[in-house]
Amino acid sequence: MKLKINAEIVITGIMFIAFFLPWVDFGLGSISGYTFGVHGKELRQSYSFLIFFIPLLIILIYILNALGRSTRNYSLAIGIGTVGLFIFYAIKFGKDFFAIMAGGLVLSMLCAIALIVFAGILPQIEKNKAEAASGGSSTPAAALKSAFASLRRVFTTHKKPILVGVTSIVLLVGIYFGGRAIYRATRHEKIVKAGGDVLTMRQTPDVRGKFIYSIPDRTVVKVLEETGDEISLGGAKGKWTRVVTGGHEGWVFGGFLADTNDSQAVKPAMDASRIDL
Repeated sequence: MKLKINAEIVITGIMFIAFFLPWVDFGLGSISGYTFGVHGKELRQSYSFLIFFIPLLIILIYILNALGRSTRNYSLAIGIGTVGLFIFYAIKFGKDFFAIMAGGLVLSMLCAIALIVFAGILPQIEKNKAEAASGGSSTPAAALKSAFASLRRVFTTHKKPILVGVTSIVLLVGIYFGGRAIYRATRHEKIVKAGGDVLTMRQTPDVRGKFIYSIPDRTVVKVLEETGDEISLGGAKGKWTRVVTGGHEGWVFGGFLADTNDSQAVKPAMDASRIDL
């Protein structure tokens, strides 16, 4: 049993290392792929553990390679899965996602694209060349027809596991978004306690995040979620907290929030909207 060094082995090896490097940087701390997988629930990402498919498939690729088995499909799965994950979070967080990207994520994305090229595109090009050399048709229409025929054969042969897999994915997605909807519907309220000052709302959970709104002291806000570990900031301890108030949604430092059992609390109505930004 001997490891055969090729492009897929080198790329997946780099990708394995990148998994433990910082993926996002919030300024006050960074999160690696490993950290996200372990502590994702604290970030309200219930299925964050699924990110471990990357290192687990890489280990499987190394084992199969040592056994002399084909690793192309697994390499392609890692490449497509990682790119899909990147697109999902880019859509979810918008342009702010690109502002907090760190080296580990960039390196992982480059490796994912390289795997798609080496495990998917290049082998298909070589196959088309071989078919053309043996007298087979190499026109785009013929190649497309052949691809659809291959997909049809795969579905016919593995119909049951494919249906189970698709159904499982649909159920997981439904549970995820349903859980988020229930959480938002039952979200709790807190009051701003800034000692007579205002509390700054930002686009990202970071003191360098773009300014959104100044929340007046004693204002009641609706809490959506918390993220990261507890930190000290401005003499207070707390977590970055995403809140909604006065028609604005963003991140504030939770060390200046308290439970709404204070009789001096005011609801965010006209006074909050009159603040001159």
